Amino acid sequence: MFDHFNFLAPIYDRAIPFSRLAEMLRIVNLPIMGTLLDAGGGTGRVACALSSYVGLAIVADFSSSNVFCGHRLQPDMEVATSKLCNQFE
Repeated sequence: MFDHFNFLAPIYDRAIPFSRLAEMLRIVNLPIMGTLLDAGGGTGRVACALSSYVGLAIVADFSSSNVFCGHRLQPDMEVATSKLCNQFE
């Protein structure tokens, strides 16, 4: 089966950058020293943008993609991958 997410995600991440940082910081009351969970976070473009304003940013997504905004990771950020989600495919 063709994996649409892996095909489109790198294009989407670059073509539609996260541009509402000030508004998002206000809405979710950042910065904090706590943890941010971006459920269904896809490529992690929003979590990457917010990562400097939280103690830890976690992206949880069912995609098997390895395209998690690697070009924008902060020096202290890591990408954790798991095959657990593949059992649902």
